[in-house]
Amino acid sequence: MKIRLPMLAAIASLLAMVALFPGARMIPFFGGRKRVVLLFAGGLARIALLALVCLPWFAQDPARAILAIIVLNGLISFSNSFSGPAWTSLIADIVQTGLASWWAPALAFAAGLVSCLSPCVWPLLPGYLSFITGEQ
Repeated sequence: MKIRLPMLAAIASLLAMVALFPGARMIPFFGGRKRVVLLFAGGLARIALLALVCLPWFAQDPARAILAIIVLNGLISFSNSFSGPAWTSLIADIVQTGLASWWAPALAFAAGLVSCLSPCVWPLLPGYLSFITGEQ
């Protein structure tokens, strides 16, 4: 069982990486960016997510359930990454040129700093910093 947990992350990451280039090249084949986003991120990934949620009711054998989790997680990662280039270009068309000025990255950085103060992240910071510095 211990071998399958790293396999979950490895397969999902590999499928996500492999899907980026074909996702960008297949936009004309599917008839536009919106269709790619709707078919893959809005359709296939959501169906796989629904199957993942329903898995506890249908899985009888734990070994097959783990295999199904690995396959469904990989399919979700593939679908989301396949539609990533189309989604990014759609958003680039929506955002006005004036909004993409110097302050947009600064605002995103400030939001990241503020998120560190949330009750979910704040207690994790000392452990993370001690891991980075190598101190106990």
